Amino acid sequence: MEKSVILRWKDGNSLLGILDFICARPLDFAKADTLRKRLIPGAREYKEVFAFVHCGGPPTNSHAARALRPLVIFRRVCFGTRSANGSENVAVFASIVETAKLRGRSTLEIFEALLTGAPETAHGMLFPAAARAG
Repeated sequence: MEKSVILRWKDGNSLLGILDFICARPLDFAKADTLRKRLIPGAREYKEVFAFVHCGGPPTNSHAARALRPLVIFRRVCFGTRSANGSENVAVFASIVETAKLRGRSTLEIFEALLTGAPETAHGMLFPAAARAG
């Protein structure tokens, strides 16, 4: 079942309803009219453009950009990695660190479990529901 969130303007009208009203008539400027056609319900891009309204997510990807920022700084300070394996290692370590943060776990505990025990132990620490189900 699709979760739908209706955003409302201060006067109570839905934002998508106002946008539909605005987009109902053609525009003189060609590029503006192309955009208008993409914002009309039923247009090919309509669902993708307004996915955040229907799914309740943020309208931008700034949270993803903020999450990547430390990796970008690392790459600039260290001038990147010297191999594809190095790049993959950085990506894996960053993924483990971010997953641990999101799950409220200690990054050091996770790496200790990975380095001293079975990988399943660390997996169970990060994903307890999966560990219980398996």
